[in-house]
Formats: sequence, structure tokens, C-alpha cells
Amino acid sequence: MSETVTQKAARDARRWLAGHASALETADEHLQLILGLTAAESLLAASGAGGNRLLHQAAAGLARFGLQDFAGDPVPALAAHAVLAGQGVRIPALAALAGHFTEALSDGARRPLPAALALPRALLRQAGSAVPDVVFRKPAWPSAYRVVASRRSQLLTFCHNLGCRTAWGLHRMRAGQLDAVLPYLAVSYARDWDIDMVCMLLRACAYLGVAGHAGTGWAVQWLLDQQQPNGAFGLLAPEARLVGYAGAEWRLYFQPTVIAVWALAETRAPGFFWGMD
Repeated sequence: MSETVTQKAARDARRWLAGHASALETADEHLQLILGLTAAESLLAASGAGGNRLLHQAAAGLARFGLQDFAGDPVPALAAHAVLAGQGVRIPALAALAGHFTEALSDGARRPLPAALALPRALLRQAGSAVPDVVFRKPAWPSAYRVVASRRSQLLTFCHNLGCRTAWGLHRMRAGQLDAVLPYLAVSYARDWDIDMVCMLLRACAYLGVAGHAGTGWAVQWLLDQQQPNGAFGLLAPEARLVGYAGAEWRLYFQPTVIAVWALAETRAPGFFWGMD
């Protein structure tokens, strides 16, 4: 079977990400690497020895960090913990973080919990933690008009919250007219060359079940066009030089490449993360 355009994009992005693994300096960068490799593997349809080897190498880099290094958003850390647990890899700091969240969810089992905790709970279960059944409060979605009128920062927050409440597509939800609006917002931000926002909106479309919308398809094609011959996503270096950026050029492309591959994986198979071993 011939390789699809999306599969080639995933293979090239995986190669580029893995090629910079030894230069990563922070826990957050290692977490992103693990998630990017995971998304790429899902698009390539078969993990195989190569994919497993890369994940084990990424885990070795992550293992040198302590619990205090995972003090930010816990979702990437819990997701990496779930991925590595599936590979039979245990990192003490991630296991300790998972233990804290399991305790917190157990303590809250007697009352409805915020809907945003649906994702951490699902990640803990994916990692094999004994998390009790809990009831989540029904999320209140903003109106379509309010979403369209949102500032960029507000829209990013909305997409993040939607991902948490649907547990990355594990719990399918209807959200009024939002499923008709979000694909066109993705097109709008693509016309502004905003790769971060396009990726977040594509994932939101996938979680609401509209990955097959014509607007979503156009935004996916735009995203594929942002990949460079070396496998990285984005066209950021010229603008960075204009504002005096003096860091390593590859760092400009690391996060965009991770989120691009993740968005492609979600639009191809919404909720793909939960079907991975």
C-alpha cells in the first residue's frame, strides 16, 4: 500500500523531532517530544521497532527530571505517563504526579467534579491507575457568537477547555452551533498564517465530530502545506530574525511541529490516543 500525503508528513516530522532529541533542555520539551512521536506513530498506522525505540530514547531523556519539573500544566505529563506505561516504562516523577491526581480524584468521588478533570481522569485510567467512577458537572458552552467574537487568547483557552471536557475526543459532545462555526474559524486563522491557532481549532473540530467538514479539510490541507522539506512545520525564522531572535533556529519549529502532527492525527482519527497500546 502506498504512503499517503499525511503519512509522509508524519514520517518526515518524526525524523525531524527525533533528530533534535539530544538538544532538548527542559522537561516540557521532552514531554512534547513524546507526544509528537506518539501522534506520528498513530498516523503511520504501525508502531514497529523504530517507533518504540524512539519513545524509549525520549523516556531516557525525561527520566533525569524530578517532580518539581512538572509543576505546570499536568496534562502533557499525565499523557506522557500513559504513553510510557503502555511501553512498560516507568518514570518515578511522572508516577508520583499520577499518584497525587489519583488521590485527588478519589477524594472528590462523592461530589460532582469540574468537567475539565475528565481528561486527567481518562489519562490516569489509560496508564492503569485505579481511578474511581466520578460524576462531572455538565459543561456550559459559550454561544457561537461569543466564540467568533473572542480574542485569540480566549479562543485558545476555549479550545483547551473543550479538549479537557471531551477528554481528547473520548466523550463525544454536541455543542450547539459551535460544530458549524469552528471549521470556518480554522480557515480564517489559516488565512492569517496562525499555525498554533489552526492546530487547536482542528483538534476542537475533531472532538466535536466535524473532522469531515469541508472547512476542516481545507485547513488540514493548509497545515500540510506548512511543512518544510526537512520535516518541520512552520515558516517562522524570517519573522524571528526581524525581531532580533538569537536562539537556535530549530527551537522556533519544535512546538509547531508537535502540535501540527497531533492535529493531523486527531483529524484523521478523532480520539486516536485512546486506541493506542
